[in-house]
Amino acid sequence: MTIPYFGRCLGSGKPPRAGTEAPYLSGTTGVCVACSGRFEIENGTIAEHETALEDERESVDDAHG
Repeated sequence: MTIPYFGRCLGSGKPPRAGTEAPYLSGTTGVCVACSGRFEIENGTIAEHETALEDERESVDDAHG
């Protein structure tokens, strides 16, 4: 699927996909609802980021969402 480029992903600043939060170093990561990339969570939302490249996206598992 092609995701349009707007300079930053439209999922920036949104909550992560349900059930995808995971501890990472001194923080937490989660999967972006727009591009399916895994990014740091800041104050409960996905940090600002560029759209994940296709090979960096996590698959969506219907059992978790």
